[in-house]
Amino acid sequence: MTFRGGVTDPSGTQILPSNYTWWVDSAGKKVVIGRGPSINYTFRDEGIYTVFLDVTSSHKNNEGYTDVLPYRGRVDITA
Repeated sequence: MTFRGGVTDPSGTQILPSNYTWWVDSAGKKVVIGRGPSINYTFRDEGIYTVFLDVTSSHKNNEGYTDVLPYRGRVDITA
């Protein structure tokens, strides 16, 4: 499967590929399946999976904190 995340930072700061984290919840444990704005991933077993995308900004405020994003999205997939 191919997953694409089209997230833009309202501050205009470019979001680095490493700031995109794709993951699934496996028995309460976060399992990262890829990084970047788009990934290809093959599920080994049939089933229903919830795939999450977390995106953080590279933009920092005057105190050095990320102030624009994080973003979290999710989608349910039947494999």
